[in-house]
Amino acid sequence: MDDAKLIGDIVTHWHKFGERRKSVAFACDIAHSQHICNEFVRAGVRAEHLDGGTPDDDRDAILARLASGETELVCNCMVLTEGWDMPEVGCAILARPTKKMGLYRQMVGRVLRPAEGKTDAIVLDHSGAVFQHGLPEDRVEWTLDPERKATSPAHIARLTNQVGKLLECTQCGALRLGGQPCPHCGFLPQRPPRDVFVADGDLGLVTNGRARDPDYDPETRHQWHSMFAYIAGERGYKPGWIAHQYKTKFGAFPPWGSTPEPVPPTPEVESWVRSRMIAFARAQDALP
Repeated sequence: MDDAKLIGDIVTHWHKFGERRKSVAFACDIAHSQHICNEFVRAGVRAEHLDGGTPDDDRDAILARLASGETELVCNCMVLTEGWDMPEVGCAILARPTKKMGLYRQMVGRVLRPAEGKTDAIVLDHSGAVFQHGLPEDRVEWTLDPERKATSPAHIARLTNQVGKLLECTQCGALRLGGQPCPHCGFLPQRPPRDVFVADGDLGLVTNGRARDPDYDPETRHQWHSMFAYIAGERGYKPGWIAHQYKTKFGAFPPWGSTPEPVPPTPEVESWVRSRMIAFARAQDALP
């Protein structure tokens, strides 16, 4: 999970969707948390990291700065999942996967506490946890039986409708959903390899369990075009670079002959460009 491209996207999407709310990010491990924190700081966000080795006084000071607004975002790994309550925090970044329903609910639960003036919460899921465990608002059937797992009937119904019928795992005999790995042994039948075309994407809004494609109006496209032009002029890039970035973002080249007035980029655009530059550099390094 600690990949430069992924880290860059986390920052970009926080700028786009996070509304600069007080935020908490959950990482895979200490190094991953520190990396996320460093990328946010580079993007001009007041971010701090804490872990199990952070002294109590320092931890209290970091959380106090988050409460006061001096710090905008705190990154951690398995420290703030339980036993910590700050209702004013309104955005959770799930940068780590988990197979445990309880841990998933603990993470999203950090931002579901009611507070004065708080009408909703934002969950930025970069790990697929929502698709594995259901939406935060889904009712969960908890159990004290150690032989049973907590379940979300609404999520199971969605999976049944979208994925298909239950199948018997050929490796262990457990039931699994068609197209999904076995929940018991993790086995998933492999189809013959085929060419796969991969395109960069943007985090989309999920409504009632369905993802919606990003919708960019002409004004948004023009603004990004203008900010690409500003970056190109500042760094000495050729016009072709502007057109290429525009196509990468929107799937098509800018209108023929358009020459937008350069506009200083927002943090979201700067983060987006930086993540693409990192991905390009890594691809070049992988060439023989």
